[in-house]
Amino acid sequence: MDLARLVFIDESGAKTNMTRLYGRAMAGRRAVDDAPSGHWHTTTMIASVRLNGSAACMVVDGATTKDIFEAYVEQILLPTLNAGDIVVLDNLSAHKSQKAHDLIESVGAELYYLPAYLPDLNPIEKMWSKEFLEAGKNGLTRSIIRDATSDEVRRLKDENGDLKKAVAELALDVRVLG
Repeated sequence: MDLARLVFIDESGAKTNMTRLYGRAMAGRRAVDDAPSGHWHTTTMIASVRLNGSAACMVVDGATTKDIFEAYVEQILLPTLNAGDIVVLDNLSAHKSQKAHDLIESVGAELYYLPAYLPDLNPIEKMWSKEFLEAGKNGLTRSIIRDATSDEVRRLKDENGDLKKAVAELALDVRVLG
């Protein structure tokens, strides 16, 4: 298998009302935290990553729905796919769109779903670090749908070493399990 053909897709979100569920306080005192502004929004970033680190990213206000995922595939992902690419998704119901499936196959790429309850097989999970989520929470809530900035893509590419290792481990796991 040519590992350079693997394209992993996942999404991650940040909420402006995220507060810590646990905290420390002086003995006998309650730990208190506030949600910023009281205006609660969810921002979701959908991204793909390859062995070479290239990414196709989109940010949306709200959660990923079938319509949003179809728009991502058609407008952002499709121009980056080549014949023979292998697109790997988790089992989010929004991913199981026939239109998205047909679009991916229309360029000669194949589509595979990870086994249920095994998101760690997707190396893109390593990309969703605390810093990345903070960037999403603080800086990406300005637009409804847009391409990621070059700084955001650069940060994704900085994760390239970890992703290469994770893809190699995944390929080994697939060979061992397969």
